[in-house]
Amino acid sequence: MKKRIFTTIISITSIALLFFSILISGFLTYLLSDNVKNEVRRETIELKSLLDTGYNINNISLINPRITLISPIGEVIFDNQHDNLENHLDRPEIKSAIENGVGESLRNSDTIDQNMYYYALRLDDGNILRVAMVTSSFFGILIPVFIISLVILIFIIIICLFVAGHQANAIVKPINELNLAHPNADTIYPELVPLVNNLNLHNEMRKEFSANVSHELKTPLTSISGYAEIMANGIAKEEDIRMFANKIYNESHNLINKINDIIKISKLDENKIDLEIEMANYDQLITSCIEKLDKFIFDKNIKVIYHHINIYGECIVYVMEDILYNLIQNAIKYNKTNGTVFINLSEDKDNVLIKIKDTGIGISKAELPRIYERFYRVDKSHNTAIEGSGLGLSIVKHGVGLHHGSIECDSDLGIQTTFYLKFPKKLK
Repeated sequence: MKKRIFTTIISITSIALLFFSILISGFLTYLLSDNVKNEVRRETIELKSLLDTGYNINNISLINPRITLISPIGEVIFDNQHDNLENHLDRPEIKSAIENGVGESLRNSDTIDQNMYYYALRLDDGNILRVAMVTSSFFGILIPVFIISLVILIFIIIICLFVAGHQANAIVKPINELNLAHPNADTIYPELVPLVNNLNLHNEMRKEFSANVSHELKTPLTSISGYAEIMANGIAKEEDIRMFANKIYNESHNLINKINDIIKISKLDENKIDLEIEMANYDQLITSCIEKLDKFIFDKNIKVIYHHINIYGECIVYVMEDILYNLIQNAIKYNKTNGTVFINLSEDKDNVLIKIKDTGIGISKAELPRIYERFYRVDKSHNTAIEGSGLGLSIVKHGVGLHHGSIECDSDLGIQTTFYLKFPKKLK
C-alpha cells in the first residue's frame, strides 16, 4: 500500500512537472520571441529615420543589437560587431527588403552560431538596414526550466517519502484493524461499506452453511447410530434385522452422497477441478441422464417428453453432466406422481439452449431468489421425505458459471417449475 501510494504520487508529480516545464518553455519562447521582434522592429524603424535624414552610421557605437548596412548588390558596408563579412544577397530578409522594402527572418546565424531574429528595411538611398538580436529557442529555454523542475522534483520526492508513509499508515490502519467477525463494529471509510457488507453476508452464509452441514450430516448419522444400537443390544427382532440393515445401508448411501456433494462444491469454490474442454453431443448427455434416473421415473410413473436432436457444443463434460442430472432429477423428485417432465434442446447461432419443465409442487415467487443457496430448502423443517443433499442447485449454479452460461427459473406454486439454460457453443 505504501509503495503504491508513493509510486502514484511520484508518477503524477513527475508527469505534471514535465508537462508544466514544456508548457512554460513554450509560453516563454513565444513571449520572449515576440518581445525581441517588437524591440528589433522598433529600433530598426527609428534608426532608418535617422539614416534617411543623413545621420552617419559610423557614429553608432552600440554593441547590441547587431546593426548591418548592406548595399543593393549584397556587399556589407557596415556591421557594428564584425568585419570583412561575406556577401549577404542570399539572406532571405535582404532579398525580401530589396524586393518589397521590408524583410524578416528567424534563423541560426552562420557568423555567431546563435538563434537570431533579423529585420531589414530599404533606405531611401537603396541600401538595406538590418537589425538583429539573439532570441532564445524552445530547447534553449526548456533545458534550464527542466533543470529547475528536476530540483523541485527531488525536493518533492523527499517530502513524499514522509507524506506517503504517514498517509499510507493512516489509510491502512482502519483496514488492518477491521474486525472480520464483526466488521460493522468498526468505524470505516464509506468506500469500504460494500466490502463490509459483503463480509457480513459471507459471515452469515458461513454460519448458515456450518449449521446446515451439521444438520444434514447429523440426521443420517443419528438414524445409522439408532438402528445399529438396537441391533447391537439384541433388541431387534430377527425379522426386523434385515429391514434395519437396509435402512442403515440407505442412510449410509445418503450420507456418502451428501459428503461427495460438499466436497464437489468446495472444489468448485476453489477452482480445484479439471477444466478440460471437449466437444460434446448434448443429446447424448441428456439421454444418459434420463437413463440413469430410469428407476425414479418408474417409481413415480413420470412421463418424460424429450425429442432427440443432435446439437454439439464445447463443455467440461462431467460438470455439464452434473448440471443436467441435478435439474432432471429435481424435475422428477419434486414432481407429482403421474406427472410429466418436458425437456427441450435447441440452438441458435452461438448458443445451446435447454429447457427443463415439470408439473410438480412448484416454488413460490418469494423463494425463487434463494433456491441456489447451499442447503436452502423451501421447507424449513428439512423434511427428509424427499432425499437430497440440498446442494444440487448450488452445484448447478457453479457449473453454469464455469461455462459462462446463464440459468433462469420460472415457477408457479403447485403447478410447474421451468429452468432455462443457455451455454455458448465455444468456450474461451
